[in-house]
Amino acid sequence: MADTVSSSQTVSMTIEFSDGDTRTLTQNDPLANAESLVAAINDFDNYCKANSILVGDAASGSYMRMKEAKVVNRTTTKFDLGL
Repeated sequence: MADTVSSSQTVSMTIEFSDGDTRTLTQNDPLANAESLVAAINDFDNYCKANSILVGDAASGSYMRMKEAKVVNRTTTKFDLGL
C-alpha cells in the first residue's frame, strides 16, 4: 500500500463579546475566491451585530465584532511502513 496524502481547508473566525469573552467558530471548505470569502465573513459579522444571534457564555455579553478570521490549510501524510 502506498503513502496517503490528504489536505483540508477551514476558515477560523474569532468573535469577541462585550464581556471580554471570545469564541472561535470554524467552517470547513470555505469559499475559494478570497474576495467572496471576505464578503461572506463581513456579511456574517453585520448579521450578528444586527440580530444579536450570538451571546457570550462568560457573563451573557452581547456580540461586538469579528476579531479575526483566517484560512487554515492542513496536509496530512499517512505513511505505509510495510509492517
